[in-house]
Amino acid sequence: MSDEGIPTLHIRSLWDAESHPTPSVRVDTIISPEDGDQISLVAPTHAALRDDGRVVLGDAGTRRTWIRDAEGRWTEGPGPWEGPDQIRSLGGVWPGGLGSDPGAGTDSTPDGGFMVHDVETGELVAFDSAGAAGDRLRIGTDHALHGPGVSTGPWPSALHPLTDGSWVVAVATPNDGPDESGVLSGTVRYTLVTGPSLDDETSLGEGPALPFRVMGGGAAPLPFAHVAHLAAAGQQVAVHDGTAARASVVDVAAAPGPDGSLPAALHVDWHDAAVRISDIHRDRVRAFLLEMAPGDMSDEDRDTWLGGLMDSFVWPDALPPLGALHLTPSGDLWLGSPLRTGLDMPQRPERVAEWRVVSVDPDGEPTVRQVALPDGVVTVLGPAGPAHPQAVLVLLRDPSERQGMGLLHLQAPEESPAGS
Repeated sequence: MSDEGIPTLHIRSLWDAESHPTPSVRVDTIISPEDGDQISLVAPTHAALRDDGRVVLGDAGTRRTWIRDAEGRWTEGPGPWEGPDQIRSLGGVWPGGLGSDPGAGTDSTPDGGFMVHDVETGELVAFDSAGAAGDRLRIGTDHALHGPGVSTGPWPSALHPLTDGSWVVAVATPNDGPDESGVLSGTVRYTLVTGPSLDDETSLGEGPALPFRVMGGGAAPLPFAHVAHLAAAGQQVAVHDGTAARASVVDVAAAPGPDGSLPAALHVDWHDAAVRISDIHRDRVRAFLLEMAPGDMSDEDRDTWLGGLMDSFVWPDALPPLGALHLTPSGDLWLGSPLRTGLDMPQRPERVAEWRVVSVDPDGEPTVRQVALPDGVVTVLGPAGPAHPQAVLVLLRDPSERQGMGLLHLQAPEESPAGS
């Protein structure tokens, strides 16, 4: 127990590769990189999955959706600049319609309707199974408000659905402007939004947003920055404040405290020594940037471009305690390696191969497992949703740089192949 009487799991060494068991994994392909190339996918990073095999896929690269029917046929769905059915940007896709419970299950929308988060307008947009637009709903009134007329700097807002029809909104706003080093920092606030019109707000915490170095007319994110993370599924929300080696899980059904905030239901603490930034980490950033360099550059221009970027960075003293955070409806907490540079873009998410999964069994005993993603699996994108409560969505990438999406399951020992 913590000093506040909150159950706390202490992990002596979270990132030690020898400290935790390694389960087998199974990856079910939703769309292969080769098939994704046939429909011109660029960055398939969002999906709404249903029990009968229907899928709505969201491509963050083209800002377009694709709809797969129960027979496996793909058709083009809503995208940008298409009249009344347009979406200007794509920040998430979920089954259901406005007023339904997107986190509760799929039976509430038997027609196969889905919702899209249009970050640019700050709206949830409802579509029927054929992709025809219906109602639009602006989210939030205060800290959760985003869209036109709201200053959010370079940080896109995010929505996470819960089972009771409420939403968790992450909105970052700039601080006082670039400091003497030209670094623009911001604060990301996490807000629970409830009520029939989604305008009742409860704070879930805040933390640092990804900082950017401002250069002329542009800005570059800083590698290995200490940033806050949030994940939500079911009736739970997990928050990492960006600084401490702790993730806290909040049960949103709990009664608020005297200050209106929701109390934590579980703390997960880890006690690894801080890893100092070294040439090894700078080489990792350099290699990642080389992967993203335009292919038509000459060697000389590439070296100049890379050197200018590396010289522009303001490096932290040590790696952050966490690189990514996800939560499944079953309660599995996915913690991503702090070796993530943070320089990835929506069109090309960075490979985050090492994860730790914290689970609580029916007897209340927590377990920690280490998961190394198989070759061809780039990173964990998020929970797969109520149709697959224990699975996560993963990004697939082949040697030709084509991208697809899969469903990753952790195998119980009795499900693992012999000899694994």
